[in-house]
Amino acid sequence: MHRSLTDRLCHLVLLGLLPAVVEHDLVSFGEAISELQEHVGNHFSPAQGGSYARPAVESVVRFLKSEGLSGVGQSSWGPAIYGFTDSPIEQRVGLLKRLHRQFDLDADTAFWTSARPRGATLTREPAINL
Repeated sequence: MHRSLTDRLCHLVLLGLLPAVVEHDLVSFGEAISELQEHVGNHFSPAQGGSYARPAVESVVRFLKSEGLSGVGQSSWGPAIYGFTDSPIEQRVGLLKRLHRQFDLDADTAFWTSARPRGATLTREPAINL
């Protein structure tokens, strides 16, 4: 990766993405994620045959962007796709139904989740005697 691209990605994270998280600014956060995705996708395009892992992933990404989600992208090499919104639950449910219908997805494949404001919690389960 060329130094100028690395510099731009660092700039996006340090001066775009992280401040947006601190300021609870979903629009700026989404813009930073989208630009990061564009640069990284273009960089890996020769290896993955395009900006996304597969044409189907790109179709879902385009759909989610057209529905107004922020920061839509794929995780690493995909095929996990994500996007962010603060829209009311009724709108999110409607979007999910359209997504399921249009791409023949089920509830285990496409779903909503929410951010967790703290790290993971590990608990020890009682030993099972066999």
